[in-house]
Amino acid sequence: MQGEATVISVLKWAVIVFVVLTAAVAAWLGWQNRDSEKVILTALPALAVATIGVLLTILFGLKEEIRETEFPAVFTYERASLIPLGLARDIGYLPSSETWASMHLQEITTAHPDAITKDKNSPGMDMYGDIALRLVFDSLFLTFGKTWDVKIDKRDLPFLGGGSGGYDEATKSDLIPWSKISGLFPGSYALQAPPVLFEEKMELGIPVGTKLSGEVKRDSSGGFAQAHISMVNDFVDLEIRIKLRGGAAGIGIYSLVAHLPQYESSNVWTANYLVSMKAKLKAYRSGHPDMPKYQAWVDNVFEAVKEQLDSQREWERKKESVTLPKTSPLPMKKSS
Repeated sequence: MQGEATVISVLKWAVIVFVVLTAAVAAWLGWQNRDSEKVILTALPALAVATIGVLLTILFGLKEEIRETEFPAVFTYERASLIPLGLARDIGYLPSSETWASMHLQEITTAHPDAITKDKNSPGMDMYGDIALRLVFDSLFLTFGKTWDVKIDKRDLPFLGGGSGGYDEATKSDLIPWSKISGLFPGSYALQAPPVLFEEKMELGIPVGTKLSGEVKRDSSGGFAQAHISMVNDFVDLEIRIKLRGGAAGIGIYSLVAHLPQYESSNVWTANYLVSMKAKLKAYRSGHPDMPKYQAWVDNVFEAVKEQLDSQREWERKKESVTLPKTSPLPMKKSS
């Protein structure tokens, strides 16, 4: 494979050198005979036809690439306190997303004691939509805290998720402080909460020249309906959406590890959101030597957010860990 790539590279540069030399010779001869009507009447039309042919060939060869994914983000919590079930009942299991959610919930209720009572989509679905938005930025700051050009090691095991595998310090980035993020969403309790752990000193690295924007759309009652994040640059248009899908009484993913009486389950609520991510890699830059970096950035954004919020992935991991066969230790061989 390496040898084939080398041969293609050599051929590419040989063709480029040949075309440049041919064009240079043609230009020189044309200039030397610039007063000749015959040269002008034959060379200029031929040049125009050739130029149009090259342009059409390039245009037809360029293709826009679209990458997209979607997954459920589910939160299960007590209806009265909104505390995640795994923390409220101490059942020995708490998904990563709800670990972070419990921390942000405490921050919000400390700063705004009446925040829970202001929910329009009771119980707690406005609050957890806001927290889901915060978790997206948590994942991005954790992954792209130094630069946008990072490598993620994907370790899809029941007990171990993905993690950052290094970054290229030579790649230039626009660094976005947490204050800029919270300023995009002035009505967000979760994003206005004080930065924790990493966010206060870290900045979000995004490609140079990328325009970052966002908004939260409300329903007719003023409750959370959808959050939208957009990152646009010369190579890619990337968007992340969090849409409320509804909720119901019940313990959701916790059914794998806990069995509550019916009257207990009715005091527990599971809120369901759909997270969708879509990237349009622009056709006119599809063959640019930097495009692979932007393709990798898109994949890494997708992976970072999924690792933080994808309840389907969490469900599959938990099922694997619950159903893993129990094996006896291998018998020890007696020494002679």
